[in-house]
Amino acid sequence: MFGKKSQSSLIIIVGIISVAVLLWIFNLYKQTSDTKEFLKNLKISKIQEYLEMFKGYTRNSLILSAHKSTIEISKKGGNPFREPIRTWICTDPIYPSVNEIRYFLSESTKNSLNSYLLNANKSKQTEDIKILIDPSTCVDYDVSDSSLMKGENDEKFNVGAYGSHIYINYDFDAVNSTNSVYEEITRDRFWYIYRNFREWASKNTFKKYVCQCMNLICKCDKSGSCSEKCLVFEECINNALNNALNDLQKSFDEYVECGYVKNCCYQEKQSCGDVAGCTNWENPPQCNKCNYGNPDKLCTANDLTLSSNEKKSYFYEEYYTPRMALPQEPEDTCADKKVEMWNTVKASTEAIFSCVDKKYVLSSPEKYITFNVHVQMSLQSRQCYSEGQCTCKWNCEINPSTGKCLDGKEPKCLECVPTELAGHWCTECKASSSKPVSEPIALDFKQVNVPINYKTYSGNYQQIFEQIKSEMGLNVNLYNDVGCIKISDSAWCWTTSEGCNGFGVYCKFNVLQKLPEEKLNILFRHELTHVVQSLYYHCNSRTQLEWGADYYAGSNYYDFKFNDDTNCIKAPEVTQELLGKWCTEDEIKKAAICDPSISVNCLNAFKSLHFC
Repeated sequence: MFGKKSQSSLIIIVGIISVAVLLWIFNLYKQTSDTKEFLKNLKISKIQEYLEMFKGYTRNSLILSAHKSTIEISKKGGNPFREPIRTWICTDPIYPSVNEIRYFLSESTKNSLNSYLLNANKSKQTEDIKILIDPSTCVDYDVSDSSLMKGENDEKFNVGAYGSHIYINYDFDAVNSTNSVYEEITRDRFWYIYRNFREWASKNTFKKYVCQCMNLICKCDKSGSCSEKCLVFEECINNALNNALNDLQKSFDEYVECGYVKNCCYQEKQSCGDVAGCTNWENPPQCNKCNYGNPDKLCTANDLTLSSNEKKSYFYEEYYTPRMALPQEPEDTCADKKVEMWNTVKASTEAIFSCVDKKYVLSSPEKYITFNVHVQMSLQSRQCYSEGQCTCKWNCEINPSTGKCLDGKEPKCLECVPTELAGHWCTECKASSSKPVSEPIALDFKQVNVPINYKTYSGNYQQIFEQIKSEMGLNVNLYNDVGCIKISDSAWCWTTSEGCNGFGVYCKFNVLQKLPEEKLNILFRHELTHVVQSLYYHCNSRTQLEWGADYYAGSNYYDFKFNDDTNCIKAPEVTQELLGKWCTEDEIKKAAICDPSISVNCLNAFKSLHFC
């Protein structure tokens, strides 16, 4: 039998036990909660670790893919690896733009990168963690024409890969993250080699060297392969390739070694022809391949769109230049007349120029960048010139002892005919100057002083045109208008981009053959002034355009007047009026070639100038 004291002790003991049990339960619950929090944090850490690991894998894969792609694309000169080597010179420069190169590099890099990402998905994965990486949808090389030409991308450039995501499943939890990366690619000189190849192609010295060889085809009798039919020309082409290679090698530093392989060489010639200068030969039968790229749109919204370099001529059909009436020939005495013969020689050749950069070893099995560029050249030129003597075809039989007709009358020369009737002459009998052809003088067209005392050149119309063109520092051709733009009866020549051969000076060759040297000099200076006006500047009016050509050529083809003035004046008088009231001497020279950097006062003066 317990007393009250014993009952109190029992209650205290039970209470203590209850508190202990409660504390134990609470502590057990807390430990379980802490464990769950710990496991949760551990899982997050594990997921984050995998996330960073595979993002790092993507970054490394992008760097490797970029190195692999620069090697791959450079081997094809900017084309994809399945395409032929890209042509950079197809007689004239046609090198790929920065955007074209960016497109093919981006596509190649994207394919390589996604192959790496696919391999990551196939890698061994545990039962409690699964990883999936989406492929990148866009790769872009952060290179612009501006940064390229400044040399900013010579040894490093940035590449971005976008559109990929990473999905991670771990112990019934899932997380996803974007997998876009942007990396700096270093120790890769792809753009350095591209830039120097591009500058070399734009200068196109190879064309000049081949033009210097064209006269050697005159020594060859048969058309065909240079190595089989024309060894002397073959040797000259080899020298031209060597000279072009030297020009290319000089543009690089000591780490780059360049060479070439000639693919083929072809030559032929034909009698006569209307070719002027050393010009492009369309569709040669051999050595005629030019390989272009076929890029699509870049996958960036702010891609660089390069504007066309084509220039539109200012000379439309209504701007025919009126000329003086055709000169009347005096009675034909044949005393100083000759016939002319020449050949149009034609040649085409192809070669691959290659440069290897050994400054850095890239993260690729091939280690070094080898940049290959295809070059095709097809030209034609007038060469093999010769002259023949002419004699009179008389109206009667001549008595050799008296020099008169057998009936005693004075003989009359009906026409001039070649003394050598055999063969084919390219011209009829015509006056031929005995003066030697003068060497062209190198002048800066824009620095000619007033008054203008030009040199008068001698030779046939083609020789005179070439010398004046060289003096003015122009690169334009003279074309025959036969079957082309059909110059009106009142005109002799037309400077236009609407002709069969593109921009050039188109003339009636049958008229040019009859013009004396003095008139040919004036005519060609007038037309070549139009070339300068059209290529470099833009005249505000047709009157300014034609006054300027008359001014620089010393021609007087046009009559002008100021506003309502009834007096018609020639270009020299217009010049004096302008000098006295509106323009300085320097502004006169600028206005004549349509340079807009003249005063408002001088500019307004031309607005008041009209044709009579």
